[in-house]
Amino acid sequence: MVDLSPIVLFVYNSPEHTKRTVESLLKNTLASESRLIIFSDGAKNDSDSQKVQTGRDYIKTIKGFDSTEIVIRDKNLGLADSVITGLAEVFKQNDRVIVMEDDIITSPSFLSFMNKALAFYQDKKRIYSILGYPYPIKIPNQYQKDVFISFRTSSWGWGTWKDRWEKVDWGVKDFSTFISDKKTQKLFDKIRPRDINLEFAISDIENELTYSMFNEPALNGFSKKISEERNFETDYWITKTIKIKTKTLRTVLDEFLSTDKTIDFFKY
Repeated sequence: MVDLSPIVLFVYNSPEHTKRTVESLLKNTLASESRLIIFSDGAKNDSDSQKVQTGRDYIKTIKGFDSTEIVIRDKNLGLADSVITGLAEVFKQNDRVIVMEDDIITSPSFLSFMNKALAFYQDKKRIYSILGYPYPIKIPNQYQKDVFISFRTSSWGWGTWKDRWEKVDWGVKDFSTFISDKKTQKLFDKIRPRDINLEFAISDIENELTYSMFNEPALNGFSKKISEERNFETDYWITKTIKIKTKTLRTVLDEFLSTDKTIDFFKY
């Protein structure tokens, strides 16, 4: 198989999990022909520093792939920002990628399946990602195919293409349109029937916060300190700020959770 997709692995402070993830990838038949690109996020606090460093010491020893590239982050971006900004960098030189996090164990056929599927569906523009793990669904006994198409994605070992990635609106700029579009809401409800759309932020007090929006939506956030640092110390800048009301979790549960239901916080 030629022109294999690079494997992009995002790691943080779980060196033992990272090792198991890498070891499972190395058992894949295409591992020795694949490029591995690792993004190591910076420590969030002093207590995480040692684990982050231990993980970095380990990834520097990895062998068995066609090549290994390591990107060290000086600051903590958090998983979402790390993935979004990291893939943006990788897509500057690649048209498709396989994405992994540091707590996933793959089967020996994972890379083969992902590469074949990414090549097969590349020109089918309605397909936005290939998943190594789907959320459990009921498959009819008479269904005999090897794959199925779903409205829902998963982050547990997945792949996508540059042209689809660039269409994703991380800032959800069309949310105001979405909440007034009954047809789109009906489709969303079909996919996630138990979801409730809440148009406010969760906080420990009921208040109103300033939400900073950047020219790179992955950096949007409420923290004034972090937003100002990003605005003055990076290549990104704040395009506008908006006021968003906050509610406490207790208020939300009292208002939206009926008395005959309970929440399993582990599963939901």
